[in-house]
Amino acid sequence: MRSPARVPADPQYRPTLVRHTVSWLCWGVFAGGVTQQIGFVVRKIGGAPSLVSLTTTGPLFILIFAVLYVPWMERFPSRPMVAATRMAAAGAFLAAAFLATPWQLAAAAILGLSVFRIGDTFYGRFLGLLYPPSALGRMQSFPMFACAAATTIVSVLAGWVLRGGEGAYRWVLPAAGAVGALGASLLFAVPMRRREDPRPPGRVRDAVRDVAADPGFVAWTLVYSVAGIGYWIAMCSLPVYFASVIGMDYLSNGVAQACFMTAYGLSFFPWGRLLDRIRSLPVMTAGWMLVVAGIVTSAAWGSFGWVLAGQVLFGIGLSGNDIAWFPIILEQARGDKVDRYMGFTMSFCGLRAVIGGLGSGLIMELLPGASSRVSLFAAALFICGGIGGMLAIRGRRKARGA
Repeated sequence: MRSPARVPADPQYRPTLVRHTVSWLCWGVFAGGVTQQIGFVVRKIGGAPSLVSLTTTGPLFILIFAVLYVPWMERFPSRPMVAATRMAAAGAFLAAAFLATPWQLAAAAILGLSVFRIGDTFYGRFLGLLYPPSALGRMQSFPMFACAAATTIVSVLAGWVLRGGEGAYRWVLPAAGAVGALGASLLFAVPMRRREDPRPPGRVRDAVRDVAADPGFVAWTLVYSVAGIGYWIAMCSLPVYFASVIGMDYLSNGVAQACFMTAYGLSFFPWGRLLDRIRSLPVMTAGWMLVVAGIVTSAAWGSFGWVLAGQVLFGIGLSGNDIAWFPIILEQARGDKVDRYMGFTMSFCGLRAVIGGLGSGLIMELLPGASSRVSLFAAALFICGGIGGMLAIRGRRKARGA
């Protein structure tokens, strides 16, 4: 068990924490106005369930190739890799003002968010340069809470504004994109704990060999992918269930997203403190189980009240998973190989998003009205992946004598 440090009170890290938090606050505006709405908007303007799934999971297709591009891109400093790609991703939604069809809007979303995902691969290294490992949980909790709070408020406001007409997205999405681009640019002003040393160019073969030499990590990635497929199945089936079965409109969807994000944001503080006291695996596993409870509660009973309760549970659980996600990679990566571990992990992240998202869309196309059953199937995959992931990591630590 790790003893918690009092780093959050250290004045040395306050400028980093404040600027990082402001940046994420702006990115929360982008998330509330764009990523929380885009699938629902595509559905409401005539997009088929398969197009909703493609819009949600398409940006992750680029991650399949992360193991190929990471060895070449790891030579560059992580800050511009993260900031510039976020600026470009947010800027892509300025084009939404001129887009009229579901396919056009989906294409813009896939293009912009694909660029974001490329930079997200290097966020693990960037985060490790900002804060010490002993207080990473609590330090992360502040910007993540700010992002969640902004997302909550903007989700409701955007849902209310979008009720004004099917064309309202043409200015809601660009406005949120502009704020997101501003937040991304603020990352250049965040002080870093230490400087990054120049790195020689790597080779794909060497990167794959480095990760393959750690079979415990490979095993964890494989079983985690089972839960990941379940996550993306749920993310694609629940919007269809909300819109087509429950009959939710833009405002009710915004309220549901606000319940989710409120629980999600407030939970970062207790999860962060717990993460600094124990290893990241128990935090992630507990989060998975709460996500399962949220999916089941949302999809098993066909009423708006149960949807709200399920979204709260989903939010609490997902915050535990998200705050532990980068630390669990940092804990397992050896030496300066964080980007290579991230590249391997992100490739599987892309694969499970494509499998889960497109599979979900295909099943719902072939079986109209099956969105509730598809969501419950996703919950079962979460349970299997959670148990398998816990066993894989414990076996790895036992083999290493940790």
